[in-house]
Amino acid sequence: MADEKDADFPLAEHGYLLNRGHMGSCRLNLQYYLWKSTIGFSLHPSIFIGPQTTIADVATGTGIWLLELAQLYPEAQMDGFDIDLSTAPDQHWLPHNVKINHWDIFNKPPDHLIGRYDVVHVRLLVLVITNDAGSVLRNLLSLLKPGGVLQWDDIDYPNMHVKYTNTIDSAPALEQIREMNWAGGKYDWLLNLPKLLQDAGFENTSLQQFGDPDHLVRPCCDLNLMTMEEFAYGLRKAGENREAKAFQSIISKAYEESIRGAALCVTRFVCLAYKPARSD
Repeated sequence: MADEKDADFPLAEHGYLLNRGHMGSCRLNLQYYLWKSTIGFSLHPSIFIGPQTTIADVATGTGIWLLELAQLYPEAQMDGFDIDLSTAPDQHWLPHNVKINHWDIFNKPPDHLIGRYDVVHVRLLVLVITNDAGSVLRNLLSLLKPGGVLQWDDIDYPNMHVKYTNTIDSAPALEQIREMNWAGGKYDWLLNLPKLLQDAGFENTSLQQFGDPDHLVRPCCDLNLMTMEEFAYGLRKAGENREAKAFQSIISKAYEESIRGAALCVTRFVCLAYKPARSD
């Protein structure tokens, strides 16, 4: 029988474990709508979109961010990019102003994409970038027109925490999952994102943080546990059956703790950064 100590390891040690199948797509789409309900917008309200605006969504996944935005701004041209297009809709299902293409964010953009976009959006790169964030940031900068803006949405993994009501005193399984997601500080680089963006050539950086409002604490916790189950599934696919079984046991206990009034919470943030305007 697997001991839960077998699951006492940083999840980041096993690389990218999330599912790229239909269940993973459902989780991404649910995540989008909960994210929007939590922070109150998809595109930051300070960003102006006109009829000729060009928008890129990098690491677009299911394309849900673009699909929503395309309904609001049907005259803007929107392009999605990802290294894996298996979760994105077929081109025939896309709105007329949306295209989705292959591009690996770790490679320099093709020449025809350099300086093409007014807005570049990325979300949840924390699990994708494991080293040398600077080269990725410079690639994103190169996509923008002078004066263009990057909107980076992500989660503060280093400060994931457990919330308690007065109906429960402790939640050891949720606390263990929190510790495993901290991953020994592997994601701490994200806490310095505004400075990293400035070092890469951006200016006028700003960062806003958004916690889970009380009415969404439980739905967001359920989503977080669903993500943990994807990690467990990824461990099984990687042949780590003992660790996967132990981790699944912890997740089941964590769910019981959530029923009794505890919740695994993570702060979301939105960082804006601008490419310097061309000098006169």
